[in-house]
Amino acid sequence: QRGYVIELKLVNNNLLGEFPDDAGSLKELEVLNLDQNKLSGLISESALNHLEQLEVLSLRKNNLNGDIPFRIFSLLTKLREVWLSEHQLTGIIDHNMGNISNLTHFDVYHNKLHGTIPVTIANLTKLEVFSVGHNNLRGAIPDEMQACHRLTYLSLYDNKFEGEVPNWIMDLTGL
Repeated sequence: QRGYVIELKLVNNNLLGEFPDDAGSLKELEVLNLDQNKLSGLISESALNHLEQLEVLSLRKNNLNGDIPFRIFSLLTKLREVWLSEHQLTGIIDHNMGNISNLTHFDVYHNKLHGTIPVTIANLTKLEVFSVGHNNLRGAIPDEMQACHRLTYLSLYDNKFEGEVPNWIMDLTGL
């Protein structure tokens, strides 16, 4: 019987180079954790496109840049957790985020993201962690976020949000 790699954790090493395109050959991979390395460049859409079993993607504390591939994420139907904090990621939080139907954890703290929180966040009814602090997001905190009633951690600090604190935030009993 042939075995498959379902978890790959190479945390806190000195791994260099770009996001490995070859990761896409691990078709049964459920957890990919490359936190705290020295990876650079873009998050490989071609590699992620083949990881249909992926549930957890954790790439914290590297030196990745470019846009977050939300369109690819939305095609990964089992994806639950996305951890992309402390990079140089740019771009926006794309409306396709709302299509990541099983998403429970989304952490993009300390990047260079701009734009607004998309109203499609209302589709993420399983969301428990939403951490977008220390970016360049702007606009109002969307009322559509109140559909995320399972939130236990909400971090919006050090952005350029404006307007009033929405009343619904006080109704999130899990915070």
